[in-house]
Amino acid sequence: MNGIMTQHMDARIGSFRLEDITMTVEKGTVMGLLGRNGAGKTTLFRTINGTMLKTGGVLEVCGKTFETDEMGIRSVLSVVYDTMNVNPYSKGKRLLKYARHFHPSFDEAFFEEMVERFSIDLNKRVSALSLGAQKKLMLALALAKRPKVLLLDEPMIGIDPIDRRAMTDLIQAYMEDEDNTVVISSHQVEDLEKICDGVTVIDQGRVVVSQDKETLMERYVRVKGQHTVMDAESALKQGLETETATLEDIFVHLVGKERD
Repeated sequence: MNGIMTQHMDARIGSFRLEDITMTVEKGTVMGLLGRNGAGKTTLFRTINGTMLKTGGVLEVCGKTFETDEMGIRSVLSVVYDTMNVNPYSKGKRLLKYARHFHPSFDEAFFEEMVERFSIDLNKRVSALSLGAQKKLMLALALAKRPKVLLLDEPMIGIDPIDRRAMTDLIQAYMEDEDNTVVISSHQVEDLEKICDGVTVIDQGRVVVSQDKETLMERYVRVKGQHTVMDAESALKQGLETETATLEDIFVHLVGKERD
């Protein structure tokens, strides 16, 4: 069973549309979601999370659909957005209270362990915490729900290297359970390249490519001594001298053209 599966899924918010979104995220894998600002990454997350309703196609989370088992999806899915989706004047201890009430599987002992590990002051309002502490608090709350699917929208943006390493450790520990699935949206392409198993590139509301990372990176090469990235087979036929392209090279090649 897949962690997430979409087939020809459409969604709309205002004038922005997601169109024909098809991707599969297998259980036990990390999918890196890449796209320029405004490409539709957060909209895709909100659709998978059910805060936006799809207008067409298929969406399944752990084999469940919102049409037939919304509560089942809510019980297995957690999401951390790029901006705080909680009242900034709430204190951490109040967020803990809400989490305990609305999520019967909430692991309070695990949450308290993370709070102590990262020195998060639950008596402070969220707005009074540093950006790093806010991000770690949101991630701790999400992980303590013991989800089977975790969506992380730009979790590392604005985070210093020490906090970034700590958060990466948490995510890697979560993935030790092979039934768990993660989708990470990030502009930190180098970080994604290290941890993701698959890559989905989205641009202007459409999927450009969605496949396993190794296959994608074997498909493209960089012309030696240049920034030019091209199809590996075409480079071979032309007898060009090439070198390995990074995931960032490939991303820029796929979506780096000027928009209309």
